[in-house]
Amino acid sequence: MSNAKMMIPHMPAPEILRAVGAITLRHSFLDQMLRMTIKRLAGITPEEADLATAFQGSAVLRERISKIARRTLGEGTALLLLQALLERARLATEKRNTFVHSLWAQELDGEPMMRGSDREWKPLPTAAELETLSLEIERIAEELNIARREGFFSGAYNRSKEAGQVMTATGSGRPILLLFIE
Repeated sequence: MSNAKMMIPHMPAPEILRAVGAITLRHSFLDQMLRMTIKRLAGITPEEADLATAFQGSAVLRERISKIARRTLGEGTALLLLQALLERARLATEKRNTFVHSLWAQELDGEPMMRGSDREWKPLPTAAELETLSLEIERIAEELNIARREGFFSGAYNRSKEAGQVMTATGSGRPILLLFIE
């Protein structure tokens, strides 16, 4: 005998839909900050970074950053801080994916539930829980933006550049990144 439930799609209340929408839009900004981190580390233009990473998901972007950062920044505090920020981004993305990619449904006479990749039915999140995640995603994106433009990561990048570990040259009016790898 099957334990299958008779489920129908569930459209949550407007405040829940708004919160899920905010998570999705803020996560798009986080992905863009990941692309701009690649731009900064690789010494390419924003357009080149966007083209080079088009349709790549967060996991691929984080992996590319890790590989480039290890070569560009070298082992040290800046790399460790960047890796910690990337891990926070991974955890937030995982939570986001749970909410965005889960099935939202309800039994004919039951409460609305959601079922994720673990195939377990769970209660729907509250608007407050979703807003907390949305703000965390926004905070991570802002921290990454500050770090790449003027914070720990920018300083380490500039020191590497000055030490000759990273050299930029001009070619067709744009910077080109040259790495000296022994």
